[in-house]
Amino acid sequence: MKSFIRIQTFVLRLFGCFLAVVFVSDSVWSQTKSAPRPNIILILADDLGYSDLGCYGGEIKTPNIDRLAAGGLRFKQFYNSTRCCPSRASINTGLYPHQAGVGGMAGHHPNQRGYEGYLTDRCVTTAEVLKSAGYRTYMSGKWHLHEKPNPIDRGFDEFFGLLGGFTSFFNPNVHTRLPVDRPKRQYNPDKYYATDVFTDYALDFLADSRKPDADGKRSPFFLYLAYTAPHFPLHAPKEEIDKYAETYLKGWDAIRAERYARQKTMGVIDENVQLTPRSYVPKNRININTGWADKENPAWETIDADRRADLARRMAVFAAMVDRMDQNIGRVIDDLKKHGDLDNTLILFLSDNGACAEWDPWGFDVNSGPQNKLHKNAELETMGSRGTYHSTGSGWANMSNTPWRLYKHYIQEGGIRTPLVVHWSNGIKRKGEFETSVGHIIDFMPTFVEIAGAKYPKEQNGKSIIPMEGRSLVPAFAGEQKSPRTLFWEHENNRGIREGDTKLVWIEAKGVWELYDLKADSMELTDLAAKQPETVERMSEAWKDWARRVFVTDNLKIDKQPGLKFQLDFSKRENAFKDISGKANHLTVHGTIPATEQGCRFDGNVYIDVPHSESLHCAGTSWTVEVIVTPETKDGVVLACGGSTNGYALAIREGKPFFAVRLNGEIFSLSGKQQIDNKTVLTGKIGKDQRASLSVNGQEVDNRILPKYIERLPNEGTQIGLDKDSQVIDHHLPGFKGIIEQVKIYRGIP
Repeated sequence: MKSFIRIQTFVLRLFGCFLAVVFVSDSVWSQTKSAPRPNIILILADDLGYSDLGCYGGEIKTPNIDRLAAGGLRFKQFYNSTRCCPSRASINTGLYPHQAGVGGMAGHHPNQRGYEGYLTDRCVTTAEVLKSAGYRTYMSGKWHLHEKPNPIDRGFDEFFGLLGGFTSFFNPNVHTRLPVDRPKRQYNPDKYYATDVFTDYALDFLADSRKPDADGKRSPFFLYLAYTAPHFPLHAPKEEIDKYAETYLKGWDAIRAERYARQKTMGVIDENVQLTPRSYVPKNRININTGWADKENPAWETIDADRRADLARRMAVFAAMVDRMDQNIGRVIDDLKKHGDLDNTLILFLSDNGACAEWDPWGFDVNSGPQNKLHKNAELETMGSRGTYHSTGSGWANMSNTPWRLYKHYIQEGGIRTPLVVHWSNGIKRKGEFETSVGHIIDFMPTFVEIAGAKYPKEQNGKSIIPMEGRSLVPAFAGEQKSPRTLFWEHENNRGIREGDTKLVWIEAKGVWELYDLKADSMELTDLAAKQPETVERMSEAWKDWARRVFVTDNLKIDKQPGLKFQLDFSKRENAFKDISGKANHLTVHGTIPATEQGCRFDGNVYIDVPHSESLHCAGTSWTVEVIVTPETKDGVVLACGGSTNGYALAIREGKPFFAVRLNGEIFSLSGKQQIDNKTVLTGKIGKDQRASLSVNGQEVDNRILPKYIERLPNEGTQIGLDKDSQVIDHHLPGFKGIIEQVKIYRGIP
């Protein structure tokens, strides 16, 4: 073997990079063992809490995942990206979610860099990288990274599952088979259950992976099995629910204490870890109306009997979903074992985020107010069945995340710390041990690249690819401690940074940094921010540097300094497409916009896009936008910032000047009465008294008092010439046709 490698190295030097991938693949494995490259199965649960598995202290029956843990490793400090879409983006790319385009949710803001809502051309996927290294690639389950591009577009050979986020577990019509020409399994509608069906297709894909290639050999495979369990709606076969009918009647306080005791005994948590007090429910748009904003989850014994029965049944359905998922994972393990594939398959099991608290202790039923959430008597027996729609709520989510604080959405440990079980008989010699090193889902890509002998590209389809952010877990598999690392998070303006054992975390609803020493206080109970302001300042600046690098929109500090913030002068041809305000805002011109002596001519389809920037921030303060235009048609959007939630637009409507402001979805319109058919200066203002006004050639033509300023940075950037995505104006207007000579945006009133 050694002589072969020397010969191969010599050939490589002769023929350059042509054999690079082959050499890397062979050299990695010749140094370790003669076994072929491993298969890889990544199994993802949805909204599973840190302590829900039996091997992490839970009472739910998970013998199959437990046996993977007994034959492999359990990570104590492994992190996700706080929520389903961002975590899936990181899992599939090895990048922070914003770099991949999914800092928010799928499909939300296609013009906002970092939050486009789909996997952009800035990234490659694990499937694409492994496929280029000769792996067959399969996916079954939940994609939730937008329908375009879909899993096949991003490297998977075969897909069956849910392109969206969550839906009924009993409805076959919501699942998709790709490529579209592939046959679909047929099911009796009464027997259809998503967790079972996802596994059926996974087993089909495993069978397909055993078919020889054209050369008669068998390629290794990558299977991404992404269950929707136990995400709401809470659905499970009744026989599974009945197994847990009595389990949760004792309530979340008692179950939490029992889980904590088992975690201590098993070694899941360290001796110095305390059981945190019941978590509170941070204020959000839903629980403000239900009365639970910023309140602590109630003690179980304070809840009336009917409500306790309703809540216990919700958790019984949740447990049944986890139990059934574990049974299906057992089917996969047994299939691998039967065909001799188990020992050389790397299996990883984890959750995409902490348990879900949406939105208060009582949970919710779809399309029902808080008064309709209570189920009594015979209704309890129907919970979790076809046609129902429940969630568990914040009390049970707090229990699921034992012993940590808070939940999905948040950067506290309860939101981001995930169970990770790793099993690989041929590659991991440690059995039943805990791994204490800090890991993150961005580490999957470099791990797979290493063990597959793959090559991570610098570009794809002519586009530059962002380098991997994570680091390989292979040393951790061997128990080799690596140096401390720094990790970052942002979602919904909740944010965090972990630097070694020091963690700085921000809850948007509270609006202050909190500082914790995780080595002494992994429960995040003792806030050190007031005692260590210099650490807060240093780490918060490091977070901001990261945020700027990975395309995070930072809403923490709103620039209210008055003055000119943006200026385009199209009459100056040499600077036609340059911001001359001194703020260096980036402009992207879409289409051909010819310059004339008067300015630039827009044809209704072309536009200039200005990404988000601090200088264009119109939230929480007075501001002014001014344009000089010569319209050629009666309708057209001259400039739009934001969209149908927050933002503003200047336009010509029915030949008259028009100014619109959006505040949390509500539109406030101002208009003039005179027709505009020649060169005109249009000015929209919001003054210090929240007085909005529209002026034509310096003369005010309309005004009104707004109930408040725009509260948050609009989500869709700024466009000149049209409104690109969701509309600020309450009915669609076309793009502007005519000459735009100048655009100015001021903070305050010039």
